[in-house]
Order: sequence, then structure tokens, then C-alpha cells
Amino acid sequence: MPVDPAESPCSLTIMSLPPETMLNIFDYLHVGHKVTTDRTTKHYTSFALFPFSIALVCSHWRDIIAQKSEYWSSVVIMLDFSFDSSVMMTCLEAFTQLETIKLHLVSYDEVEVEPSAENALFGAFVRILAPFFHKCKTISVDVQYRSTIVAAARILDGLIAPDLDDLYLVSRVTDSTEDIPFTSLNCPKLKYVSMDAKSFVGFANANAQLETRIERNHDFGRVLSVFPYHPETESPKLTRSALISAITHFIDSYGPLEYLLIEDVRFDQLDFDVPEAITAGGNYVHLFDLDARFLSAFFANFDPPEAEGDEGILSLTRCELDFPIAVPFMATLMLRDIDDTHTVLHALKFWDGLIVDVSNCAGFTDGVLDAMARERLCGEVVSLTVRDCPVSVAGVRGFVASRRQDETFQCLDVSGAPPLSSEDKEWFRERVFDEVLWNKEEIR
Repeated sequence: MPVDPAESPCSLTIMSLPPETMLNIFDYLHVGHKVTTDRTTKHYTSFALFPFSIALVCSHWRDIIAQKSEYWSSVVIMLDFSFDSSVMMTCLEAFTQLETIKLHLVSYDEVEVEPSAENALFGAFVRILAPFFHKCKTISVDVQYRSTIVAAARILDGLIAPDLDDLYLVSRVTDSTEDIPFTSLNCPKLKYVSMDAKSFVGFANANAQLETRIERNHDFGRVLSVFPYHPETESPKLTRSALISAITHFIDSYGPLEYLLIEDVRFDQLDFDVPEAITAGGNYVHLFDLDARFLSAFFANFDPPEAEGDEGILSLTRCELDFPIAVPFMATLMLRDIDDTHTVLHALKFWDGLIVDVSNCAGFTDGVLDAMARERLCGEVVSLTVRDCPVSVAGVRGFVASRRQDETFQCLDVSGAPPLSSEDKEWFRERVFDEVLWNKEEIR
């Protein structure tokens, strides 16, 4: 008996599945945390682009996905993509039903766009989304041009968002040095803040933040990331003192830090102000591409909280130091991509932590190891890691030999160095108590 093709199981497609089954499938695509596969290229995974990626397929899938408002509780909106108005309406209808929202507005950096075009595109989306900002737990604006961030600040100014804990306003091109127009923000639960340096100064000084001050406690939970601000064609209109004082104002308003990152900030040449001291400034401090004048002012005013045991990291990458620095209560010093020997020595001069970790530093040489041995630098260090630096076996032996026998030097990890002889291996086994790795070979 012939089989009717219309009734054959082989003729069934995904479009013929019942909505309940489709929703079960879509459940696997729904993730609350939207992340990029690469921070520098801003490529988002298909999971991060859900539910828009599904709603744009066809009207049938859009109608099915509209049945669960929680699918829209965390969304990535690509400003460069064309959206069907019906899909945006589905998103907005879901927002009205949700108590909290995580909102990510992203400009795809592989698309050529002029600043004015990005500003206009962003403005069009924000006018639609603004009525829901007060519900946000996350507001993330990740665009090409700082002028778009300034436009975002105008819209966010005066925002009262009681559940907002993550504010991310970051651009990749400093096309504007305009002051960010923040005068008031009421976000008492704010924990994560990421902005370029100039925008952060305006945000931290917003006068309404005095009303959101929280009592100081031992919850060093706030994470502050100060991202690049690097105008190429005009004066930065930003002083070192202003940024350091802004960090203090932020801590005064929102409480102590756990993590502080400052990266690639260009400052005015003249600075006649005296910065305010940074207390409770974070146990984990990562500094990238900063000049000696800023770092001198920063460390002169930086007083981190007292850490316990092996907690606390200070990391310097492609930085310059004119004078030795003293940083108490930090266990680990990390040096990365530093070519200047004087900077390396200034970082080590008064270091009293437990761990020194150096990687790809042309400035970390046998001369530095010799100075550490002769001057008894880093006297409390129990672990030394050296990767891809111009050091010799003799240089490392000289440093290890300078440790007194009653000191416990526990770990040595060296890679990218000349090989060890059998006699060298035995020598290190006798003088390093716990672990010796040399060019990834376990010696002890």
C-alpha cells in the first residue's frame, strides 16, 4: 500500500514540532551570562546572542520564543545589525513582564562606521530602551567611539536603579575629550564598574553618589576597571591627580575595592593639584601601560588594606618607574613586558612580599639578580618565577645562594633559560626546599 508523503515521518521538519518541544530545545540555548569569545574582537557566541538569534529566523520561532519572558532577561543587542521591528516589540513586551534585566549594547568593531552614525544608531536604540533602565542589573555599552559613551551618559544621568550591580561603559577609540555629563546616579548595589579614565572621573564625582554612600565594612568586593583613554589629536584634559582622587571618591561612595585595574591612560603634562589618598584600594591591583609620573603619584597615595597570608597581587605590565615604590600588604609582585632595568629594580627595591613572578621582561637580567643578592632585596621572598628573561644559570644560582640557610626559599620556576648541568640540578635540589622547575623540567 503506498504511503502518503504528507503523513510520512520522513517529511517532518523542525518547523512541524509542537511549541512545547521547541521551548525545551530553546531552554538549552538560554544562558544568563553573556560573554565574548574574545575581548579584543568582541565576537559573541551563539548562546550570547540568544534569543535574538532565534527570533530573527522566522515569525513562527519568534512567536514561540515570546512565550517565555525569562529568555529576554539577559540580552545582547548588536547595534550594527538590522532588527525587524516585530522582534524588538517582542523584546520590549518581555521587558515589561520582567523584574530585572541584563542589557548589553554592542557595536561590532569589524563594521566601518563613522562616529556620528554610531551616535545616531545608539540614540535610536536607547530611546526605545530607556524606560526599562531602572530594572537593569547590568548596563553594558561596548562601542567603538567615546563620543557614544558621552551620549550614553546624558541618557543615564539621574538614573535610579536599585538593582544595578554592573555598569560597563567602554569604547575603543578616544574621539572625544568631552567631560561626561553625570550629575547624579543612584545605584546602591553597584559592584562592578568599567569605564575609560576620563568618563570614570566624571562618574565618581557625580554629586548624587554621596547619597548612596554605604557603611565601610570588610567586604572588599568591588571591582573597578579603568580602561584606556588615549586621545591622539588633542590635549587629554585629564590630570593624574584627578584620576587618583576619583578612585578615592568611588571608594568613599560605594565601599572598599577588591580589584583595581588601570590601563593605558594619557594625561596632561601640567598637574598642580595634590591627589587624595587611596585607602581600602584593593588587594589585587593590575596596572598596564602607565607612565612614571602617574605611578609615582599613585603609589605615594596608595594604602591597600591589610591582606592575610599569600593574598594580594600587584601586577605591572609595560610600565615605567622613576623611583622605588613601597607597597605594603601585598604577597605577589608580577612584572610583565618591562624592558627597562631601572624600572625592574625600582619595583623590587622595597618589595617585602612573598612571591616575585617575572615574565618576558628584557629588563630582568643577571645584573638585577646580582643586585638582589648584594643588597638583600626581596628578603621575604619564598618563591621566584622567571619566564623568558635574559638570565643565566650563574645569575640565578647567585640569587639563590644569597638566601640565608635559616630562610625558607621554597619554590623556583625558570623557563626560557639555558639548560642545567647535572651539577647545577643537584645544587638547586640542596638549596630550594619544595619545588624546582627549569625549562618545565621538574628538578625537585
